[in-house]
Amino acid sequence: MADAVGAIKAARSSELTPAEVGTLIDHWEHSKPAWDIGGLYWRLTRGTWPPKSAESIRQQRRDSDERERRKQRIRQQEVARQAEAEADRLRDLEKHLGPVLDGLSPDELEQLANRVYPDAWSRAYYDRERGSPLVRNDLLMELAQTHEMSLCEHPG
Repeated sequence: MADAVGAIKAARSSELTPAEVGTLIDHWEHSKPAWDIGGLYWRLTRGTWPPKSAESIRQQRRDSDERERRKQRIRQQEVARQAEAEADRLRDLEKHLGPVLDGLSPDELEQLANRVYPDAWSRAYYDRERGSPLVRNDLLMELAQTHEMSLCEHPG
C-alpha cells in the first residue's frame, strides 16, 4: 500500500479497532478481484468500499452464468431421469398388459375407452388418434389401474 501511514491514520480517526481493520482486510482478500490494494486503502480512508472493478463485475457475471448453466444441466438431467423412468414404466405396462389390451373384444375396448375418454372433447381425440402410441399408453394405464383394483379386491 503506497500510503500505509495514511491508511492507519484514517482508520484510527474513524475509530476502527484492530479487529475491525482485520475484518475489512479479510473481506478485501476474499473479494478479490473486486478491488486491488487501492480498494482497501479507499475503504480505510473514506469509510466505504469503492465501486467494484470491471474485471470483478465480468467475473461475477461469468460465475452467475456458470451457476445458471449448472442448474439448467441438473434440471435437464432430472427431466431425462423422469422420462427414462416413465419409459421404463410404459415398457413394463406394454410387456404385462399389452397382450391383455390386444385381447379385448371391441365392446370391452369401447368400455375401456369410455373410462379413459369420458367427455365429448376427449372422445373426439380418441376417435382421431385411436392407433397412436399415446392413446395406447392411456389405455394401458387405465388397464393397470383396473388390474390393481381387482388384485386388491381379490388378492392372490
